[in-house]
Amino acid sequence: MKKILVLLFVSLLAYNPLFASKVGDRTVGIGLGMLRANFTYSSQKEGVTTYSISDSENFVSEEVRVAKYFKYGRVGLAAGIGNKKSFTLNGADVSAKNKYIGIAYDYVFYNFKKFTPYIGAVLSYIKTTFEVYGYTADADGACYGIEAGMTYDINDRWELDFGARYLTSDAKWSNETEFFGTNFKDEVDINNVKQLYLEINYKF
Repeated sequence: MKKILVLLFVSLLAYNPLFASKVGDRTVGIGLGMLRANFTYSSQKEGVTTYSISDSENFVSEEVRVAKYFKYGRVGLAAGIGNKKSFTLNGADVSAKNKYIGIAYDYVFYNFKKFTPYIGAVLSYIKTTFEVYGYTADADGACYGIEAGMTYDINDRWELDFGARYLTSDAKWSNETEFFGTNFKDEVDINNVKQLYLEINYKF
């Protein structure tokens, strides 16, 4: 009898008409995650690269997102930060932090269950601020890529959203100087951004 009750309870969790459709729902939520930025620092002399080093760093991210579900998917607007982190790069003490804002369209696999998967496209703007030896460099620009994840309906008002993003980045910082007639150029390129996130959303 206990086994039957357990199976019945699990079945009710997996299928519940209350969550049959999210269409028309609006959500606002907050979340935490991990943002991993891959970047390259390079130095040029008269247009020829004389030094280059690449690194990847993880940042604790915080995000707010508003979204609306439609018949064929979900449109959302998100803004967040990657908290400041200090690290060593080729012997230099460096600190960095991130800010971003973006829009996403997700195709939602409505399945009449509490777990609802999705996959979508993301377009965002990111700014990564580096500080080294008292100097500041802001590498900023567009990011674009994909995200995929799943929502879990806690009840008719709350849902959990967990997923991942992979974004290619055009964000860049550059500085050109001339010294005794010789041109020098320093660059920081954000190559890509990976992100894992877990959010709790209020539906209305």
